[in-house]
Amino acid sequence: MENTNNSITTVVRHFIKKDKRKEFENWTKGITTQAKQFEGFEGLQLISPPADMNEYLTLFKFSSLPALQKWMDSDERKKELSKLTALSEKEMILGQITGIDFWFEAPEKKSAIVPPKWKMSLLTWLAVFPGVVLLSKFYHALFPDFPSTLLTLFVTLTLVPLLTWVLMPNIVKLFKGWLFGKK
Repeated sequence: MENTNNSITTVVRHFIKKDKRKEFENWTKGITTQAKQFEGFEGLQLISPPADMNEYLTLFKFSSLPALQKWMDSDERKKELSKLTALSEKEMILGQITGIDFWFEAPEKKSAIVPPKWKMSLLTWLAVFPGVVLLSKFYHALFPDFPSTLLTLFVTLTLVPLLTWVLMPNIVKLFKGWLFGKK
């Protein structure tokens, strides 16, 4: 079933050579400039890995599947992708999402099963709630006179990468039988 009325996000996992990180980040600016020329482009987000890892995530958002398809088939995109060979350790992995599904990839990556939304929501809450509580207490103790909005900024800037690279991958591994078993 084709989704033509809602935004669609393509998540691209790039495995970049450690000595090519800066070049890759500059490449991201170039491909963003190209994508902006296409009708329906709604933005790109780059999620950089910790220093000891090499897996970047780029999230391209388009207004519809047809708009995304025009970009995916474009010569401009193909030209930009050809520049990646010298920067990459292995081939990129593409996926399309409409929510937080990318946190719930089967650990063996052999399964196309997407867990039920209620299971994803429950496990996400189990990671987010204690993370928010603990990080809020930590930052409040560190900066007791800071306004709550600034403390919330610190909490979210810390928690989102933790969720992406530490908490959710480990929670998914821990609960894989329950998540990817019978629905």
